[in-house]
Amino acid sequence: MVQVIPAVVAAVLITVILMKSIERDIESPQIDKFSSNPQKRNPVQDRSRSDARHLTKTESQNFQVDSPSAVNQHEVTLNHLDGKTYPHHPVMLTVGRGPYPVANEFLTEINGLKVPAEFDCDMFFRPDEYFQSNVLARLQDKLPGSKERIATKKHFWGAFHYFTEVQSRFHACWLHLADLNSGMTLMRPHLPIVDDEYNEQVSVYQSVLRAKKKFVIAELGARWGTWGTRSIQFLKHVRPELPYSLYMVEANEDHCAGMDRVIAANNIVATTKCGYAEADSFRAWADTQKHIDLIDFDIQEAEETLVPAVMDILNDKVYRVILGTHAPWPPWWEVNRTRIHDKMVKLFEDQGWIFIFKVAPTKDYKAMDRAIRGQNVRTNENLFNWDKLLRNPKAYHTTPRGPVAHADGELVLDNPRFVDKDKVFSLDDTVLKVDDLK
Repeated sequence: MVQVIPAVVAAVLITVILMKSIERDIESPQIDKFSSNPQKRNPVQDRSRSDARHLTKTESQNFQVDSPSAVNQHEVTLNHLDGKTYPHHPVMLTVGRGPYPVANEFLTEINGLKVPAEFDCDMFFRPDEYFQSNVLARLQDKLPGSKERIATKKHFWGAFHYFTEVQSRFHACWLHLADLNSGMTLMRPHLPIVDDEYNEQVSVYQSVLRAKKKFVIAELGARWGTWGTRSIQFLKHVRPELPYSLYMVEANEDHCAGMDRVIAANNIVATTKCGYAEADSFRAWADTQKHIDLIDFDIQEAEETLVPAVMDILNDKVYRVILGTHAPWPPWWEVNRTRIHDKMVKLFEDQGWIFIFKVAPTKDYKAMDRAIRGQNVRTNENLFNWDKLLRNPKAYHTTPRGPVAHADGELVLDNPRFVDKDKVFSLDDTVLKVDDLK
């Protein structure tokens, strides 16, 4: 009995010591494997855990996201043409993904940008034609302007049929309908699939990330304000303290009204012009800015005359240009479909600009039209026939994330007067670069 008591006491003491050790471990700060300071966490790593967290002013000023913590190397994007996956560009891994509330009227993009669903989604423009969805049958009287549209023969919003043109957009439309059909109250946007807008999104968002004291953007040919509002919504997510200036020009009156709706729905401040992009009005706005981080041109052949007319401003103030280049119309079948594109390439080459991305207008518009843009014709045997499309090298171009079918050409260019050639951003980047400005 005398020997048993000390053994029991020893066991109790060992148990107490172990419990105290566990309590200390629970109360101790967790060591951040990306930081030698146990109390200091990587701001970008924290943001990846909770999209609700914004960078503080101090963190934003020291915004360095080239560490492994900034990039989830396991996040991939999908290329439906070749059926393969590719790592996302590191820029794309900094966007906000919610979750966000599901709304009948609005399709919510990454960064929480709310866009009226009927702008890019035919099923929300004319719900009466998609009554296989009970949700759409109930919504037809609630969607703005739905009754008036049903009384007409028009099947899509605005002047361009984006629902049948851009894969990432019609994919997002069907996902929004699936959320509504499933009674979802929250949604988390997918990162974009690979299509002809992927590189443009990356280039726009990288312009935001590298901006310094103020982010300044102009979008000429804005439709509903696609790239202008996307950039500002991203800015508000990742660098909310940074001031901005947004200038958007659009010639189509329906598009102008849509642009106003998107601006209002997202509490964005912008200077807008409803009319054609002209050198004089652009100069008047540019004169109010010390610098311009980005200009996005999509002005349907008018680039041939407008860009040379404002080239002095581009050289003196603009850090990056994204330029849509268009084949002459009419006719689409003109032999020299790349005439305007080639002229723009030479213009910027002569001025010494850095080419980030360059692709000419498609040489076989009809191939893309059959495989993608005819998606509302369900009897079309070429619809989504990617194998057949890939057998036609004129119908697509090759990117770091596989083949991409396209219609218009595009240039992404940086100004060597403001961008360090030794640190230049690339669409092949595997590490995020935000320090390329001089």
